[in-house]
Amino acid sequence: MIKKIALLFLLLLTLLTCSPESSYLNNINISEIILPNDEGNNIELLLSNDYEYRYRYKNNDITLLIYKKDGISEIDEFYSKLNIERIISFENLYNRNSEDFPYITWHQNMRFNNIADVQYVDSFIFFAHDEKQLARLIYTSTSNYLIMIRIAAPVPELMYDVYFDIYQEVKDYFVPYEDPYSNEIIKSKNIMMWDRENDGMLRFGDDLINGLNESETARLWFANTEDFLERILFK
Repeated sequence: MIKKIALLFLLLLTLLTCSPESSYLNNINISEIILPNDEGNNIELLLSNDYEYRYRYKNNDITLLIYKKDGISEIDEFYSKLNIERIISFENLYNRNSEDFPYITWHQNMRFNNIADVQYVDSFIFFAHDEKQLARLIYTSTSNYLIMIRIAAPVPELMYDVYFDIYQEVKDYFVPYEDPYSNEIIKSKNIMMWDRENDGMLRFGDDLINGLNESETARLWFANTEDFLERILFK
């Protein structure tokens, strides 16, 4: 009898800790988000329902997608539903003290990351859909909101120039593109390949995180994203 009661208690505890009502990355109830801007002032986002906000900060395009928890069951837009499902899965992982992140297309270097006492799920996107990118996709939640943040270098058509600068600074993460028909190495800056055999893209992200990446261009971009995350406030 005692064993049955104990098992029932454990089952109830599991249901409570994994339920949407008790899962969050940050145990706070928020009503506004305060963002930094280039003028040294703050932008105040007063929250009541779902919210989308975009602006430019330190030459990065910032996008915030904010979903009110008590209204997510009514959302049917595909991309929003995808964000919501991801964040809820991250909440459950965090509550289980697990870092067994699911595979998400184009995301890499995924990790829990605490910045300025805010818990995030943090990831990079460097390459997607045949386009070069420098982007951080970041997910977080409070007791009343689910939040996705994208911090990205702007103007995709200029990213070849940015990547060429990175390539010149740290060629170890890349391999030259060789024409399979002529065995000629093509030196155009528009054709650069990550060294996939040696996990070049993954190492590039790991080294950025750990301060070991020697690309000045990449380090400056990463420092600007860190500055943004250190200055954003949830209240």
